[in-house]
Amino acid sequence: MYASTPFFLLGWIPYIAAIGVIWYLVLLILGLAEMQDMSVGEAAMAVVVPLLLLLIGAIIWGGVIYTLTMGILGIFTKGIPKKESNQDMISPHIEKIQAGITLS
Repeated sequence: MYASTPFFLLGWIPYIAAIGVIWYLVLLILGLAEMQDMSVGEAAMAVVVPLLLLLIGAIIWGGVIYTLTMGILGIFTKGIPKKESNQDMISPHIEKIQAGITLS
């Protein structure tokens, strides 16, 4: 709880909140190392690795949501394929007849 104090004090100020977050992480790592009787490197790994895993998971989840959204929007924006009209199907034959070529 004591490590959260810098974030609580600076968190409400735009752009300065980043300093509070960094100082919070530093104090969290130092406090964890002291309380659990471990090295600072081990404590840093215990704090940073879960944060990185959450970040990677959020990026992957965002990619999944983006892909699904674009797929759904792609279906609705393309619409139903236009059916060829009878005129479009007959016009090549009419041109051949007009050119004097018989249909076979």
